[in-house]
Amino acid sequence: MERPATRAKRFLALALAALPLGFLAPSSSRADAAAKLAGRASAGRREPRMEARRAMYTPYPVPVAVGAGVVAAIIQALVSAVAEPIVNRVLVMRVRIIQAIKEVRPSFVLRFLKTTLITNFLELPLFEAVYAVLSGLPALSAPLQGCLSGLVFTTATLPIMNLRYRKSMQLEVQLGNIYEAYVPTVLRDMLYGTVRRYVTGALISAGFIGTSPEVLLLAVILARAASAPLNEWRGYQLQTKAKRLTLEEFFRLENFLRSLLVGMVQGLALSVGYSYAPAIATQLR
Repeated sequence: MERPATRAKRFLALALAALPLGFLAPSSSRADAAAKLAGRASAGRREPRMEARRAMYTPYPVPVAVGAGVVAAIIQALVSAVAEPIVNRVLVMRVRIIQAIKEVRPSFVLRFLKTTLITNFLELPLFEAVYAVLSGLPALSAPLQGCLSGLVFTTATLPIMNLRYRKSMQLEVQLGNIYEAYVPTVLRDMLYGTVRRYVTGALISAGFIGTSPEVLLLAVILARAASAPLNEWRGYQLQTKAKRLTLEEFFRLENFLRSLLVGMVQGLALSVGYSYAPAIATQLR
Protein backbone atom coordinates (compact mmCIF):
# COMPACT_ATOMS: atom_id res chain seq x y z
CA MET A 1 0.00 0.00 0.00
CA GLU A 2 1.28 3.45 -0.90
CA ARG A 3 2.40 5.46 2.11
CA PRO A 4 0.56 8.76 2.86
CA ALA A 5 3.81 10.72 2.55
CA THR A 6 4.53 9.20 -0.86
CA ARG A 7 0.99 9.93 -2.03
CA ALA A 8 1.26 13.52 -0.80
CA LYS A 9 4.54 14.04 -2.68
CA ARG A 10 3.05 12.58 -5.86
CA PHE A 11 -0.02 14.77 -5.46
CA LEU A 12 2.01 17.96 -5.04
CA ALA A 13 4.29 17.12 -7.96
CA LEU A 14 1.32 16.54 -10.24
CA ALA A 15 -0.39 19.67 -9.01
CA LEU A 16 2.60 21.89 -9.69
CA ALA A 17 2.87 20.43 -13.17
CA ALA A 18 -0.86 20.75 -13.84
CA LEU A 19 -0.95 24.43 -14.67
CA PRO A 20 1.73 24.63 -17.41
CA LEU A 21 0.79 21.24 -18.85
CA GLY A 22 -2.86 22.23 -18.96
CA PHE A 23 -2.11 25.26 -21.11
CA LEU A 24 0.53 23.65 -23.33
CA ALA A 25 -1.14 20.32 -24.13
CA PRO A 26 -3.61 20.26 -27.05
CA SER A 27 -7.23 19.79 -26.02
CA SER A 28 -7.55 16.61 -28.08
CA SER A 29 -4.56 14.93 -26.39
CA ARG A 30 -5.86 15.91 -22.94
CA ALA A 31 -9.24 14.42 -23.73
CA ASP A 32 -7.79 11.18 -25.17
CA ALA A 33 -5.43 10.78 -22.21
CA ALA A 34 -8.29 11.29 -19.78
CA ALA A 35 -10.35 8.65 -21.56
CA LYS A 36 -7.52 6.09 -21.39
CA LEU A 37 -6.81 6.73 -17.73
CA ALA A 38 -10.46 6.49 -16.84
CA GLY A 39 -10.74 3.18 -18.72
CA ARG A 40 -13.62 4.51 -20.76
CA ALA A 41 -12.07 4.74 -24.20
CA SER A 42 -13.27 2.06 -26.58
CA ALA A 43 -13.40 1.51 -30.31
CA GLY A 44 -17.18 1.39 -30.30
CA ARG A 45 -17.69 4.92 -28.98
CA ARG A 46 -19.00 7.38 -31.52
CA GLU A 47 -17.73 10.47 -29.67
CA PRO A 48 -14.64 9.52 -27.63
CA ARG A 49 -13.48 13.08 -27.07
CA MET A 50 -16.88 14.15 -25.79
CA GLU A 51 -16.97 11.19 -23.41
CA ALA A 52 -13.45 11.99 -22.25
CA ARG A 53 -14.46 15.53 -21.37
CA ARG A 54 -17.38 14.17 -19.37
CA ALA A 55 -14.96 11.89 -17.54
CA MET A 56 -12.57 14.76 -16.83
CA TYR A 57 -15.11 17.33 -15.71
CA THR A 58 -17.87 15.60 -13.78
CA PRO A 59 -19.50 18.43 -11.82
CA TYR A 60 -21.63 18.42 -8.72
CA PRO A 61 -25.39 18.39 -9.42
CA VAL A 62 -26.69 21.95 -9.40
CA PRO A 63 -28.83 21.55 -6.20
CA VAL A 64 -25.82 20.10 -4.36
CA ALA A 65 -23.59 22.91 -5.68
CA VAL A 66 -26.09 25.53 -4.48
CA GLY A 67 -26.34 23.81 -1.09
CA ALA A 68 -22.57 23.72 -0.84
CA GLY A 69 -22.48 27.42 -1.68
CA VAL A 70 -24.94 28.21 1.11
CA VAL A 71 -22.94 26.26 3.69
CA ALA A 72 -19.69 27.75 2.43
CA ALA A 73 -21.27 31.22 2.66
CA ILE A 74 -21.58 30.83 6.42
CA ILE A 75 -18.08 29.41 6.84
CA GLN A 76 -16.48 32.04 4.65
CA ALA A 77 -18.45 34.92 6.16
CA LEU A 78 -16.91 34.17 9.55
CA VAL A 79 -13.41 34.05 8.04
CA SER A 80 -13.90 37.07 5.77
CA ALA A 81 -15.26 39.29 8.52
CA VAL A 82 -11.80 39.19 10.08
CA ALA A 83 -9.51 38.61 7.10
CA GLU A 84 -11.07 40.75 4.37
CA PRO A 85 -10.58 44.19 5.96
CA ILE A 86 -6.93 43.26 6.55
CA VAL A 87 -6.47 41.94 3.00
CA ASN A 88 -8.06 45.03 1.43
CA ARG A 89 -5.84 47.40 3.42
CA VAL A 90 -2.72 45.49 2.40
CA LEU A 91 -3.87 45.26 -1.25
CA VAL A 92 -5.09 48.81 -1.83
CA MET A 93 -3.47 51.01 0.82
CA ARG A 94 -0.14 49.07 0.73
CA VAL A 95 0.20 49.12 4.51
CA ARG A 96 2.11 46.49 6.46
CA ILE A 97 0.23 43.47 7.79
CA ILE A 98 0.78 44.45 11.44
CA GLN A 99 -0.58 47.94 10.79
CA ALA A 100 -3.62 46.55 8.96
CA ILE A 101 -4.38 44.22 11.89
CA LYS A 102 -4.17 47.14 14.35
CA GLU A 103 -6.62 49.20 12.26
CA VAL A 104 -9.30 46.47 12.29
CA ARG A 105 -11.07 46.56 15.65
CA PRO A 106 -13.37 43.83 17.05
CA SER A 107 -16.40 46.13 17.02
CA PHE A 108 -15.91 46.77 13.31
CA VAL A 109 -15.50 43.03 12.63
CA LEU A 110 -18.89 42.32 14.25
CA ARG A 111 -20.57 45.02 12.16
CA PHE A 112 -18.86 43.85 8.97
CA LEU A 113 -19.98 40.26 9.66
CA LYS A 114 -23.54 41.29 8.73
CA THR A 115 -22.30 42.47 5.34
CA THR A 116 -20.27 39.30 4.68
CA LEU A 117 -23.21 37.06 5.55
CA ILE A 118 -25.65 38.89 3.27
CA THR A 119 -23.28 39.19 0.31
CA ASN A 120 -22.04 35.60 0.64
CA PHE A 121 -25.58 34.27 0.56
CA LEU A 122 -26.02 36.12 -2.74
CA GLU A 123 -22.62 35.42 -4.32
CA LEU A 124 -21.50 31.91 -3.44
CA PRO A 125 -24.59 29.85 -4.33
CA LEU A 126 -24.80 31.77 -7.63
CA PHE A 127 -21.15 31.11 -8.49
CA GLU A 128 -21.39 27.39 -7.67
CA ALA A 129 -24.61 27.09 -9.70
CA VAL A 130 -23.09 28.84 -12.74
CA TYR A 131 -19.88 26.80 -12.42
CA ALA A 132 -21.82 23.52 -12.13
CA VAL A 133 -24.07 24.28 -15.11
CA LEU A 134 -21.17 25.25 -17.38
CA SER A 135 -19.07 22.29 -16.17
CA GLY A 136 -21.90 20.02 -17.25
CA LEU A 137 -21.63 21.17 -20.87
CA PRO A 138 -18.85 18.98 -22.33
CA ALA A 139 -19.29 20.58 -25.75
CA LEU A 140 -17.59 23.68 -24.31
CA SER A 141 -13.83 23.63 -23.92
CA ALA A 142 -12.25 24.19 -20.50
CA PRO A 143 -11.08 27.75 -21.35
CA LEU A 144 -14.52 28.69 -22.62
CA GLN A 145 -16.23 27.23 -19.54
CA GLY A 146 -13.85 29.14 -17.27
CA CYS A 147 -14.22 32.41 -19.17
CA LEU A 148 -18.01 32.20 -19.30
CA SER A 149 -18.30 31.40 -15.60
CA GLY A 150 -16.09 34.38 -14.73
CA LEU A 151 -17.91 36.72 -17.13
CA VAL A 152 -21.42 35.80 -15.96
CA PHE A 153 -20.56 35.78 -12.28
CA THR A 154 -18.60 39.04 -12.23
CA THR A 155 -21.10 40.97 -14.36
CA ALA A 156 -23.94 39.87 -12.08
CA THR A 157 -22.23 40.32 -8.73
CA LEU A 158 -19.65 43.11 -9.10
CA PRO A 159 -21.97 45.64 -7.42
CA ILE A 160 -22.10 43.28 -4.42
CA MET A 161 -18.30 42.88 -4.44
CA ASN A 162 -17.73 46.63 -4.55
CA LEU A 163 -20.34 47.27 -1.86
CA ARG A 164 -18.56 44.78 0.35
CA TYR A 165 -15.16 46.25 -0.44
CA ARG A 166 -16.21 49.79 0.38
CA LYS A 167 -17.86 48.63 3.60
CA SER A 168 -14.65 46.85 4.62
CA MET A 169 -12.65 50.03 3.96
CA GLN A 170 -15.28 52.24 5.63
CA LEU A 171 -15.78 54.23 2.42
CA GLU A 172 -18.94 55.89 1.15
CA VAL A 173 -21.05 53.79 -1.23
CA GLN A 174 -22.34 55.64 -4.30
CA LEU A 175 -24.24 54.56 -7.40
CA GLY A 176 -21.38 55.65 -9.63
CA ASN A 177 -18.87 53.21 -8.14
CA ILE A 178 -20.86 49.97 -8.06
CA TYR A 179 -19.15 48.81 -11.28
CA GLU A 180 -15.76 50.27 -10.38
CA ALA A 181 -12.74 48.30 -11.65
CA TYR A 182 -14.92 46.09 -13.87
CA VAL A 183 -12.26 45.21 -16.47
CA PRO A 184 -9.54 43.90 -14.11
CA THR A 185 -12.14 42.12 -11.99
CA VAL A 186 -13.81 40.28 -14.87
CA LEU A 187 -10.44 39.33 -16.37
CA ARG A 188 -9.29 38.09 -12.96
CA ASP A 189 -12.37 35.91 -12.50
CA MET A 190 -12.21 34.59 -16.07
CA LEU A 191 -8.59 33.55 -15.54
CA TYR A 192 -9.47 32.08 -12.15
CA GLY A 193 -12.25 29.97 -13.64
CA THR A 194 -10.06 28.78 -16.52
CA VAL A 195 -7.10 27.77 -14.33
CA ARG A 196 -9.40 26.03 -11.87
CA ARG A 197 -10.88 23.97 -14.72
CA TYR A 198 -7.44 23.06 -16.10
CA VAL A 199 -5.98 22.07 -12.73
CA THR A 200 -9.04 20.01 -11.79
CA GLY A 201 -9.02 18.26 -15.16
CA ALA A 202 -5.31 17.51 -14.99
CA LEU A 203 -5.60 16.00 -11.52
CA ILE A 204 -8.60 13.89 -12.53
CA SER A 205 -6.67 12.69 -15.57
CA ALA A 206 -3.87 11.65 -13.19
CA GLY A 207 -6.28 9.44 -11.25
CA PHE A 208 -7.54 11.69 -8.46
CA ILE A 209 -11.23 12.01 -7.63
CA GLY A 210 -12.56 15.31 -8.95
CA THR A 211 -14.87 16.00 -5.99
CA SER A 212 -12.27 15.18 -3.32
CA PRO A 213 -11.36 18.00 -0.90
CA GLU A 214 -7.66 17.97 -1.80
CA VAL A 215 -8.33 18.43 -5.52
CA LEU A 216 -10.74 21.30 -4.91
CA LEU A 217 -8.37 22.86 -2.38
CA LEU A 218 -5.36 22.81 -4.67
CA ALA A 219 -7.34 23.93 -7.73
CA VAL A 220 -8.65 26.99 -5.87
CA ILE A 221 -5.24 27.88 -4.42
CA LEU A 222 -3.43 27.63 -7.79
CA ALA A 223 -6.22 29.54 -9.53
CA ARG A 224 -5.93 32.34 -6.97
CA ALA A 225 -2.16 32.45 -7.42
CA ALA A 226 -2.44 32.60 -11.22
CA SER A 227 -4.98 35.43 -11.12
CA ALA A 228 -3.10 37.42 -8.45
CA PRO A 229 -1.53 39.93 -10.91
CA LEU A 230 -4.99 40.89 -12.17
CA ASN A 231 -6.12 41.25 -8.56
CA GLU A 232 -3.26 43.72 -8.10
CA TRP A 233 -4.58 45.69 -11.08
CA ARG A 234 -8.02 45.71 -9.45
CA GLY A 235 -6.45 47.04 -6.25
CA TYR A 236 -4.75 49.82 -8.19
CA GLN A 237 -8.06 50.82 -9.80
CA LEU A 238 -9.84 50.87 -6.43
CA GLN A 239 -7.56 53.49 -4.88
CA THR A 240 -9.19 56.68 -3.70
CA LYS A 241 -8.11 59.92 -5.37
CA ALA A 242 -6.91 61.41 -2.09
CA LYS A 243 -4.52 58.51 -1.37
CA ARG A 244 -3.72 57.32 -4.91
CA LEU A 245 -0.20 55.98 -5.41
CA THR A 246 1.66 56.24 -8.70
CA LEU A 247 2.27 53.16 -10.84
CA GLU A 248 5.88 53.01 -9.68
CA GLU A 249 4.90 53.30 -6.02
CA PHE A 250 2.04 50.78 -6.21
CA PHE A 251 3.53 48.01 -8.33
CA ARG A 252 6.55 46.96 -6.30
CA LEU A 253 7.67 43.39 -5.83
CA GLU A 254 7.58 43.51 -2.03
CA ASN A 255 4.06 44.96 -2.06
CA PHE A 256 2.89 42.32 -4.52
CA LEU A 257 4.40 39.46 -2.52
CA ARG A 258 2.93 40.77 0.73
CA SER A 259 -0.60 41.10 -0.66
CA LEU A 260 -0.25 37.74 -2.45
CA LEU A 261 0.79 36.06 0.80
CA VAL A 262 -2.15 37.52 2.71
CA GLY A 263 -4.53 36.66 -0.13
CA MET A 264 -3.24 33.09 -0.27
CA VAL A 265 -3.77 32.64 3.47
CA GLN A 266 -7.33 33.88 3.06
CA GLY A 267 -7.74 31.69 -0.02
CA LEU A 268 -6.58 28.65 1.94
CA ALA A 269 -9.19 29.27 4.62
CA LEU A 270 -11.93 29.83 2.05
CA SER A 271 -10.91 26.74 0.07
CA VAL A 272 -11.16 24.58 3.18
CA GLY A 273 -14.69 25.90 3.63
CA TYR A 274 -15.57 24.93 0.07
CA SER A 275 -13.88 21.56 0.42
CA TYR A 276 -16.01 20.44 3.32
CA ALA A 277 -19.20 22.33 2.44
CA PRO A 278 -20.65 19.51 0.27
CA ALA A 279 -20.29 16.97 3.08
CA ILE A 280 -21.87 19.35 5.57
CA ALA A 281 -24.67 20.16 3.13
CA THR A 282 -25.36 16.43 2.71
CA GLN A 283 -25.65 16.00 6.48
CA LEU A 284 -28.06 18.91 6.75
CA ARG A 285 -30.42 17.62 4.06
